Amino acid sequence: MRDERAGRGAAGAAAVALGLACLAGAAPAHAQGLKGFLQVQFQRVEQNQTVMVDGVPRQVKLTRESWVQTYELDHVAQVRQNLSLVSQLRWIESTRPGSADRSRTPFGSMRLGHPLFGLSGSYRPITTTSSISGGAPGFLEPGTPAPSRAVTTRNQEMQFAGYLAMPKLPRLDASWTRRHRNGDALFKEETGITRVANLNYDAGPAYVRGGYNDLARDGGGFSARTILQRNVEGGTGVRLSPAAAVSLALSYDFSQSQRGDASGRNTRSRSQTASVSGGVRQSPKSDWSLSYAWRRAESPGTTRANLDGHEGSLSYNLQATRRVRFTTGTGLRTESLRDRRQLVRYANAVLSADGDIVHNVRASTSLAHVTNWLPSHSPYSVESWHSGARARLREGLELTDDLVITANGDTAALDTRVVTQNSLGLQATPLRSLTVALYDRRYHAGPSLLGTSADSRTLALDVRWRVVPSLELTTNASRTGLLPANDPRTSTVALGLRWNPSARFQFAGNYTRTGGSSRLADAALISGREFLTGRVLAGLSRTVTLSAGTSVADPGRASRSSQLDALLTKSFGR
Repeated sequence: MRDERAGRGAAGAAAVALGLACLAGAAPAHAQGLKGFLQVQFQRVEQNQTVMVDGVPRQVKLTRESWVQTYELDHVAQVRQNLSLVSQLRWIESTRPGSADRSRTPFGSMRLGHPLFGLSGSYRPITTTSSISGGAPGFLEPGTPAPSRAVTTRNQEMQFAGYLAMPKLPRLDASWTRRHRNGDALFKEETGITRVANLNYDAGPAYVRGGYNDLARDGGGFSARTILQRNVEGGTGVRLSPAAAVSLALSYDFSQSQRGDASGRNTRSRSQTASVSGGVRQSPKSDWSLSYAWRRAESPGTTRANLDGHEGSLSYNLQATRRVRFTTGTGLRTESLRDRRQLVRYANAVLSADGDIVHNVRASTSLAHVTNWLPSHSPYSVESWHSGARARLREGLELTDDLVITANGDTAALDTRVVTQNSLGLQATPLRSLTVALYDRRYHAGPSLLGTSADSRTLALDVRWRVVPSLELTTNASRTGLLPANDPRTSTVALGLRWNPSARFQFAGNYTRTGGSSRLADAALISGREFLTGRVLAGLSRTVTLSAGTSVADPGRASRSSQLDALLTKSFGR
């Protein structure tokens, strides 16, 4: 019976494909050409690793190679006005020399599209063979025979989808997907079917939507299908503008989910969301805005059946002058604290300004305050000051600074009550082709502005030099002290090269070295690492491209590893 069901599924796929083909042939089709590409990719990874052989550590080199072949054909035909037929065939095959590991994935799809309706179908069988061994997955030491046991898994996916969008009628989107896994040495045979349907309707300022989807397990033969999951959702809303300066939006959404297990037990959950938002422009310089949302999550049968949440705010905005802006407001929100949900109320105010202080100096600043009221906590406030400045000292020389100071009145943050973050930068352009930038970034936290419980500092240098229009050299160096005592310190040096001698050839190379040091005598040694990478992009002809790259980590060390990859692509019809 299972074979008969599979046969009926294949026959259905063939019937749909034949129907689409017949429809395409019902009228003269104007083909837009056959396009595609052939692609071959090679990758080789080498890694030094210490393994235990008869209780004795042994240094071995593990090697993994892989080949991936991809073939794709795309065809577009204009069946008639506003009606197109798109077809695609793809084949992907991956192999690993010296190993039984391989995978094969054919894929085919057809899509008939029109502004009022559309149909599509696809089929994807996947065959994967994996070797089972006691060594590292996918790695083989040179001279080691291939694993004696291989397991092959086969999966098939078939999908049909469509939409109907007639004028003045709801839009319908639906899909049906069947996923089947053949039985093998690791898994038992299994079939799952997913159905999805969504309906949407817009009527001017109002809209209505609804949806249904389920996941079923097909028992095969005459066995009944078992619904593993079923979801129903819907919603409605309206957007109004009763006056030129007034806007209002209302919405409501509902969803219900039912899940089942192998024992036949079902669990259900529901959620509801209602929201309202609006705004009033009082004058060209001021406006009011209001928003509120209510959420409820229901899980019958659990210890916490209903979870309600509220979030709302009322704010006033004033553009006092072209450079000064003031915002104030109040609101509430639901928070979870130690498995307890509570309603938090707050009020805030922000004053900001920006503009030119003197010639070639521009600055901005803002002051913010918020007070929170919690049922289980005494009220506390948070203040912050943010300032930024950019000064052009002379032609080709610029200084920037960004400072943020935050004071938290929460008693739970005594050690980090005041946090200061500052970033100072100096950028110089002595030549049109040369840019040098220095940065000093600091993070400081403590019980007061001068007290210290955590400190970190980063110094960075960035140099970019365009030697000629086709060649650019870069240097990046940084040193960072780690929290909480700015120690140990890590350093990074990176050198880069970009060379584009022509539109068909590009080369990029990078060298990176990381390390560290510590002032603490008992601190663990921070070992440095080195990385070398290079990549070439070449257009061998108008339709043939090559991308090849290599990378080496820790060259000359016992932990050395490397990777080489190459990708050759031949396109046609483009």
